[in-house]
Amino acid sequence: MPIIYERQSEAIKQSEGTKMKPEEFANEAELQQIVAQYPDLLMADDEPSVELVTRELELPGAGVVDVVLVDSQGLPIVVEVKLARNTEVRRQVMAQVFDYVSALTLMTVDELNNAVDGALRAAMGSFAGNSDAEKHLDKLWQACGANLRSGQARVVVAVDGAPEDLIRIIRFINDHSDLDVRLVAIRKYAHADEGTIFVPSLLVHGRKRPPPPPPEKLAPEFEAVLAAYARIAPKGLEARGGGATVRTIRPEAWPESIHYEFLDRRDDIGVEIHLEGDDVKEVAQVLRVYEEPMQRAIPSARVEWDPRWWKNRGRLKILYPRSPSPEIIASGMKQLIEQTHKDIDRALSQSSTAK
Repeated sequence: MPIIYERQSEAIKQSEGTKMKPEEFANEAELQQIVAQYPDLLMADDEPSVELVTRELELPGAGVVDVVLVDSQGLPIVVEVKLARNTEVRRQVMAQVFDYVSALTLMTVDELNNAVDGALRAAMGSFAGNSDAEKHLDKLWQACGANLRSGQARVVVAVDGAPEDLIRIIRFINDHSDLDVRLVAIRKYAHADEGTIFVPSLLVHGRKRPPPPPPEKLAPEFEAVLAAYARIAPKGLEARGGGATVRTIRPEAWPESIHYEFLDRRDDIGVEIHLEGDDVKEVAQVLRVYEEPMQRAIPSARVEWDPRWWKNRGRLKILYPRSPSPEIIASGMKQLIEQTHKDIDRALSQSSTAK
């Protein structure tokens, strides 16, 4: 049945009704585009606002997620789009729901942000406003990290119509598991002159969301390492940030896409250099040769060059067990900086000159 929307005519000072006819989506890509453009279609009026992070995100071992969102409380949301005329809708969706949640919640907030080229942090920034923006962004960052670590993520299945057995199965998942799966039907109505209206229906709300987990505090060992480094940090190379598991060090002249990093990996503590953009990819040739000499210089740690990091741009990792004194790990960062800083500066300069 068509829907009617009412508009006021200035000419005759009366209401006019326009008949909007239901229209099918051309394909799943069209519905995906609408969801990405208007993500509020998936949310109830009293729920936190949402922002688009990315479309078509590949999760290792789980396939490609159609749309990734984040809400204003740091909850990650993945959206799978299906049309009712897709005869595989029920079987595909059920398998993908489990795959997506398991793969997403194995990632840290930094890894997820890296996978989307910084778009997660940018989306969170839109919630921050102007007052104390950095502090608010830091709080959201920690909340998203805590949600991922505790397995808190929402899956939204967006369809144009749903068979009863799909509704029944998604209700069963929510009632008998810890998963939060929402089913939303979006109908399209069009008029040649008046444009298009999209009408959402919340078919399955999903699990009632528990209160967001409190931001995690720094682990004592990690906090001690940061304190030890603060005592010996070269001027301008102090560790910055407010996350529970990460602190970055970036020389002022370096681009945003390269930095040193302390990373609490639970089993060990990383002293690392990360390359996170095409503008610094030439630096990989410099860093990869440090793997063997740094391993010889620091036999108590495990040194690795990871060529697959951030879409094959690379990172150098020195992984310390949690048992050494904080001073040993802190001095490892200082040693890494002293060994690599000048070579990286030179590589960045040559890369800039070549361009």
